[in-house]
Amino acid sequence: MFVTLKSPRNGLLKRVKIGFSWTTFFFGIFVPLTRGDFKWAIIMFLLASFTFGLSSFVFPFIYNKLFIKELI
Repeated sequence: MFVTLKSPRNGLLKRVKIGFSWTTFFFGIFVPLTRGDFKWAIIMFLLASFTFGLSSFVFPFIYNKLFIKELI
């Protein structure tokens, strides 16, 4: 399922998936980097470093929701 968000400032439309992020599951930190979400890319990298990669199993469940909150 997808949601389309419209920026009130410039009218830019962004289509974002809701729910589990398969791209984050398979590609990890590269997903926020390609989306331009550098804050979460750094956070994901640091958490993966400190938890020896265990956080990589959590982020696919929550990253799309975090990304939508950043856009709003």
